[in-house]
Amino acid sequence: MVRHPNAGAVLVIGLGCENNQVAAFRETLGDIDPERVHFMNCQQQDDEIEAGIEHLHQLYNVMRNDKREPGKLSELKFGLECGGSDGLSGITANRCWGVSLTT
Repeated sequence: MVRHPNAGAVLVIGLGCENNQVAAFRETLGDIDPERVHFMNCQQQDDEIEAGIEHLHQLYNVMRNDKREPGKLSELKFGLECGGSDGLSGITANRCWGVSLTT
């Protein structure tokens, strides 16, 4: 989601004691726009709520003037994953996606 083109800005939050550390996750992302993607480790903050709000204000100020651009529906691409949730997703979800994408 961090690199998704429709995400105007992203705040990645970690507690600091989880297996997937924010710093390690950040390294996997490669080149990102630091004005639009912020990272916060809660255990490194005196007040994580206040710090999070400050990050969100900064991100909002960067993206608040972004404009939507018209595009063709025929150029829209979907990425699907089968079986990610349970054994029935391939039976139920794929049929729904198939019908919606062909109509």
